[in-house]
Amino acid sequence: SLELLPPEVLSIVLRHADNRARLRLRSASRTLERSIAASDFHNYFKDVGRTIVTPNRCKNSRRNVCFLLEGVGENGFVLRFGPQLVIRLPKFDSEKGKKLLHLRRRLFKTAYINTLCLLNINFHKVPRNFIDDLLYCCHYRGMRIIYDLHSPATSTCARKFLLDNAHKVSSISVKGLDFSREKLLSLPRMDRSFTVPCMYYDDDCFLQLLRKGHCYLDLPYFDFPCPTTIIEAFEIISASPHEQSVRFCAKPKLMEDVMALLHFDLTRRGYVTSFDTNPKYTVENVMGEDALWTGSCRIRRDDSLIIANMYSSSCNIVITNCKRNTEDLMNRME
Repeated sequence: SLELLPPEVLSIVLRHADNRARLRLRSASRTLERSIAASDFHNYFKDVGRTIVTPNRCKNSRRNVCFLLEGVGENGFVLRFGPQLVIRLPKFDSEKGKKLLHLRRRLFKTAYINTLCLLNINFHKVPRNFIDDLLYCCHYRGMRIIYDLHSPATSTCARKFLLDNAHKVSSISVKGLDFSREKLLSLPRMDRSFTVPCMYYDDDCFLQLLRKGHCYLDLPYFDFPCPTTIIEAFEIISASPHEQSVRFCAKPKLMEDVMALLHFDLTRRGYVTSFDTNPKYTVENVMGEDALWTGSCRIRRDDSLIIANMYSSSCNIVITNCKRNTEDLMNRME
């Protein structure tokens, strides 16, 4: 019987018990009820990837298990803690909030989870102090904040929540919120990934984000006015003491200008160097099965790469010094 196990052994056994098992066990005896309330809950998995987590993905995939707090309608609220526990409150109020906090405290004391996801939370209807109480003693590696529609007041509260908690995580993904240049650059370095929200930023802001050292920086579409910015970004990542990558999308003309600055000429079989001396940069063209150039190439400098997939209307670009995940980065660009 679990009740006969020493407390320290029982705590280890309960670490990976899911919420369904916890609800069943706590109803078996007073001893197990107390043990579960005092236990740790470990909900880490190998990797949750860098895709945006949505409710459907959370529901159907263990790899995307997260602590999801969702605002629904005018003042509805949904709590999804992993795939087993889903609580829906069509109309949130303080009394229902207290009952939800009571249930959470009866299921575990401390939680270790991959990702905290806030989806369309209206902090004026679901108070910030309730969110903080719900997340008390919850440790999460990544944070995703997603808004489909939002008001300026909601944006202010959501940005403050992110800034207050950014130091706790190693990856951040934000969608649907605008950040000022100062707020964006004030965020600490992320050693897993950082997906930048749509915003008004310039070449200098882009380079400062790279100098910040974010391990994986994912940008929205941005047409850099100056091709030398790409070369400077390549120099920053090449000189970085740790693994670093950035991905973004731009107009094809930008990459054409970069190639011209690097003295590469375009031929029917891709780009080639325009002089015979030992160049600082070399180019490798990706050929298809029909021996024709695919429009993709890699610019190499020592162990660093610029990977470019050039299409008629856009160009997907990755700059990286990571040897391990070059193919993974290429796949994410498709």
